Amino acid sequence: MQPRVALLLGNGKYALHLQTHLRPSVAATTIALFPHGDTAVTNADHCVELLSPTRVLNYLQQEEIKQVIFGGNFDLAQMWSKWQSNPLQSLRSTADPHFYGIMFSLLRKRPGAALEGFQKVLRAHGYEPVAASNYLPDLKPGAGLTISAGTMATRPARDLDVLATRMVELANRELLLHPWPNARQAHLFDEDNVVLRETLGTDALLAAAQHHRKSAAPRTLVKLCPPDFDYRTDPPVVGPKTFELAAAAGVDLVVLDADKGILFDRERVSEICREHGITVCGYRSNEVSVALPRVPAA
Repeated sequence: MQPRVALLLGNGKYALHLQTHLRPSVAATTIALFPHGDTAVTNADHCVELLSPTRVLNYLQQEEIKQVIFGGNFDLAQMWSKWQSNPLQSLRSTADPHFYGIMFSLLRKRPGAALEGFQKVLRAHGYEPVAASNYLPDLKPGAGLTISAGTMATRPARDLDVLATRMVELANRELLLHPWPNARQAHLFDEDNVVLRETLGTDALLAAAQHHRKSAAPRTLVKLCPPDFDYRTDPPVVGPKTFELAAAAGVDLVVLDADKGILFDRERVSEICREHGITVCGYRSNEVSVALPRVPAA
């Protein structure tokens, strides 16, 4: 008999994909730990707030779950706002003996701190959480010119590689200047000028970009894994909807993390790119680094 498996999900496109595609293959029961927002998993078998870990533990023990798999985005700012706006949830959480352990983790003010605190609780009770990416087929975008379309793809390969590297350096610099939660995985540039930083998701960024007049310069979307993000749990994900919104926003070039990113439905994405002239490039994150310029002494 197969050990019972629980798939613990955050929100976002990645979590929705796991609910649809991974759940059947591992015969898992799904638990939505963050059932809020436009990209929340609303059809999970069970919904329990991440800030109520004892309830999750009780459920795992009652259902005799032996294996725990994690995946998705755990947006702490939105979660905290929902928690504060719901007095009943607040009382439930503060009565949870494991709640304060997670709150202590949050004092570190790092992306993924709440999830790390939650996983620590699980390990203390004999569970070893596993990243959902271990069970997925290889969906990495790949390095170099991933999808060839539009005027950007007609450039010499070396020129395109130099441009992609330059855009990643600019995005990394933005992350240093505006660290999480003020900026997340995606940045939009008109040439070297940042137009928008992701704060509520890449789709929201691209929807907002439609209201920013495009200059004559190429418009580039850079989607990368920021420092301290656990890409195994919340990788940079793009798919057809991302590229439909990118086309509406006038994006010419999309630069993706070749090794940590995930590209869903490549065939449909290729069709959208060819139709709208969008070029896609993959870069290897370990090949690009950036340091802030030194500020002269006063």
